[in-house]
Amino acid sequence: MKNNNSTIAAHNNTPTLAISDNRGLAIRALAYNRIHTSDAPEELITRNRYNAVGQLIASRDARLDSDNFRYQYPLGGAALRTDGVDNGTSMQLTNIEGRPVMSLDAKGTRSWVTYEPELGRPLAHQQQPEGGQKTVTDRFFYGENSAEHKAANINGQCIRHYDTAGLQQVDSLSISGVALQQQRQLLTDTLGPVNWFGEEQSWASRLRRESFVTRCTTDILGQLITQTDAKGHTQRMAYNRA
Repeated sequence: MKNNNSTIAAHNNTPTLAISDNRGLAIRALAYNRIHTSDAPEELITRNRYNAVGQLIASRDARLDSDNFRYQYPLGGAALRTDGVDNGTSMQLTNIEGRPVMSLDAKGTRSWVTYEPELGRPLAHQQQPEGGQKTVTDRFFYGENSAEHKAANINGQCIRHYDTAGLQQVDSLSISGVALQQQRQLLTDTLGPVNWFGEEQSWASRLRRESFVTRCTTDILGQLITQTDAKGHTQRMAYNRA
């Protein structure tokens, strides 16, 4: 009982307070802490600053006398640049539709995303580390307007995704969008750099012949009924009325 009382006493008069301006924006957060019950509570203040439209532009916690984070915004609203004491500087540029097209992280790695001109679906991801070579890390291919793809519910869906592990392929989808059959092919060279540059026909030699297939069945609500993994192990799910 004595230990419980001492624990309670250590938390006495140590509230957490939030202070807002007349726009309802949190401009201060006050926390109080003590290590020993005999210590006076230490006040820890976090300060936030906002621009005229209410976007957070700077934050300073109790550790430092300068800002921990600073933010810059374009006209679109999403953060354009973030400067952090702990995580460095990062930037992200978006197109007129708000989709990210270029980014720079604290390590100096640049990334680009290429989209279809009309539908705006991603086609490729490119990456270039600081002082390194630009490579295509991801490529995306979509189901065509064909009878075969319509029958498998993959018309317009991403059906082949070449990534840093190999190829992820979706063969059929349920009406609710659950992958009924998908397969994974791994890279032959798992240690070298990945670069999906060029045409798809030239990439077959980079993939192992073995495909790991996963199959599923669903009920009318799209909930899984069975799932069979690449080793042939089948899981069966049952649901109650709730």
